[in-house]
Amino acid sequence: MDETVLIAIVEVSALIFARMRMSVEGLDEDATFTEGYELPPEHAQRVPRRYIGKILSRERAAALLDQLQRREKQAPRQTARRR
Repeated sequence: MDETVLIAIVEVSALIFARMRMSVEGLDEDATFTEGYELPPEHAQRVPRRYIGKILSRERAAALLDQLQRREKQAPRQTARRR
């Protein structure tokens, strides 16, 4: 049995819709859905559009998450301004 792990990043309003969308678009062909996770909003907004709706290897997904976390640390912090 092939134990290859693949990750898909899809833009949906609820996690259950991610699974449905994967099926409808045929992205789950020859795959078994096992788990799903929601990206934190600060990471989700920084995912490059070219990765949305794509299947990524575990290694590529880990590299993308690392990249998002580094960008978060480098992003200037917004502070509230008083009037």
